[in-house]
Amino acid sequence: MLTKTPAYDAVETAITRDPKFLVALLNEQQAAAELGLSHRTLQAWRLARRGPPVVRAGRRILYRRGDLIAYAEAQREAFYTAVP
Repeated sequence: MLTKTPAYDAVETAITRDPKFLVALLNEQQAAAELGLSHRTLQAWRLARRGPPVVRAGRRILYRRGDLIAYAEAQREAFYTAVP
């Protein structure tokens, strides 16, 4: 019998609210391709606690497509607001 943890409950709730929840999760290679980066760059950013937020599913590292879009938008805005 599986023991339900708070993390399990959170994922179960997310899936119930939005059936596309799991479809919106990308592995490291897919996320890197979406951003036009090497997966090694994403790994380095994750280890340095930089870059887009990750979802950990056991040993798997996943990225939400919405988080990638938000991260890219934040970087674009930061670049253009820094230019005088």
